[in-house]
Amino acid sequence: MGIESNLDTPLAAAVRAAGSQSAYARFMGRSQASVYEALRNRRPMWDVDVLKAEKAWELSRSYLRPDLYPPSEGEADNTPAAIRSDNHRGADGSVSMEPLP
Repeated sequence: MGIESNLDTPLAAAVRAAGSQSAYARFMGRSQASVYEALRNRRPMWDVDVLKAEKAWELSRSYLRPDLYPPSEGEADNTPAAIRSDNHRGADGSVSMEPLP
């Protein structure tokens, strides 16, 4: 486990949903080093990654970047699905890089 296992930030949640910093970086087209630096400095998720992460890992855009996507009225649960359960993981614990249906 990397630094993301000890952080409670939206970017860390997305990295955990992806399975690792490297997996997140590959999926988003970035370097693992840039992901590590963003985590280490507690930077927000890149704005261009938000919608892709929302679709792939069922993380709400208002959770990932509330400054860009404020929660809508009546939004009951802003906790990402990846944090609530591991139902997106395979039986062997692997995480699919394919968007969820």
